Amino acid sequence: MDWETILGLSVLGAFVTTIGSLIATVVKDFFFARSLEKWKSRQQLRQVYLRFRDPLLLTTIELVNRIAEITFESSVNFLEARLLQSHPLRMTANSADDEYYQRYKFISTRYRLCAWFGWVELYRQEVAYLDSGQQKTNGDFEHLIGSIRASLADGHLNQADDWLDWADSLIFREEQRAIGESMLDSQRRSVLGYGSFNEKFIAPGSCLTNMWIPITINFLSDLKSVSGENARDFRRVRCLLVVKHGVSLIECLNKSRVTPRLLEHQRRAERELAVMSAKAVLITSG
Repeated sequence: MDWETILGLSVLGAFVTTIGSLIATVVKDFFFARSLEKWKSRQQLRQVYLRFRDPLLLTTIELVNRIAEITFESSVNFLEARLLQSHPLRMTANSADDEYYQRYKFISTRYRLCAWFGWVELYRQEVAYLDSGQQKTNGDFEHLIGSIRASLADGHLNQADDWLDWADSLIFREEQRAIGESMLDSQRRSVLGYGSFNEKFIAPGSCLTNMWIPITINFLSDLKSVSGENARDFRRVRCLLVVKHGVSLIECLNKSRVTPRLLEHQRRAERELAVMSAKAVLITSG
């Protein structure tokens, strides 16, 4: 082998070595770096999801149970607007008709709805800069959150020909967020407890400047199980949708927490929604 051949092979070897080093550098600095960033993002999202899963789960269970009670039990009598004007100091009768008890149930129903908005808003703030759609669990979770919010906000759901004659009340998406923001305890990065909620928004002499919390009164006041004059109250259909999607959200968060009672609530809601769809009252029960 002459010197020219040896030199040629040396140059070729050096060239191959250089190209290999460049490729290795690109793979390490670009592809590996991007993979690491994606992994970090997924881990951050996972941590946020795990941190908010339990409080969201408990809040959703409490809300669904109360909405199901309002929707399915004919004896509900604690959402009358007049109760918010009374201030009984204690129970005077061991009865569901006791005014103190009725007022408590009305306020606690408002609290459960507002607290749900609060935890959803707190979660939204935490994931605002994270790619939350990449993981299936988070995708399903956010889809169900969106379905519940739509059930309360979308005016076009009522497709009845005489929809203008129906009673209805909406809580628009931005209002839901504003209610959620009002419910936040900024010092603890948490949601106000029931006691703090009463002191801030309900108790005589409390701050009356918040314009968002009272919106929930419009949705809940005089809302009863369907009968007589309430048969054309579309708020009840919205409650059925909340029950249906709410149980699915509970299942998404922790399947073991879906009790037979919750499943029965969901099945009953689905049956009644199917009837509404068949009558061309509801645009969709999906």
